[in-house]
Amino acid sequence: MAGQIADLAVAYQPAALVRVDGWVRGVLGLRRVDWVNYQFHTGHRQLDGLVRDARAARRAAQVAERHARQATRNLLTGAARHADLSMRDLAILVGLSHQRIQQLRTADVDDPRTAFAQP
Repeated sequence: MAGQIADLAVAYQPAALVRVDGWVRGVLGLRRVDWVNYQFHTGHRQLDGLVRDARAARRAAQVAERHARQATRNLLTGAARHADLSMRDLAILVGLSHQRIQQLRTADVDDPRTAFAQP
């Protein structure tokens, strides 16, 4: 197994993918949760396609989750200004538990940067 960052003209020859991932993140200064757009070439065309499809779907889900968090934040902010809705009503509107709505509202007041860190 080998890792290569073509744009940086660097390569690495570890024994496992987890080591390649650690090396790439170290070189690029990325955290474990940051997305890396890997292109895998296993030598098995079907496996490469399955990996590519799964990674594309997971990335799309991450982007959709980020959008959902922002839309929920907008709803909670707008509801606080424009409507007198209970937490339970907001929960039904969004499809979350009323406990989660309370957590999001409390987190948003305490620290807007971490309000939607949890899915």
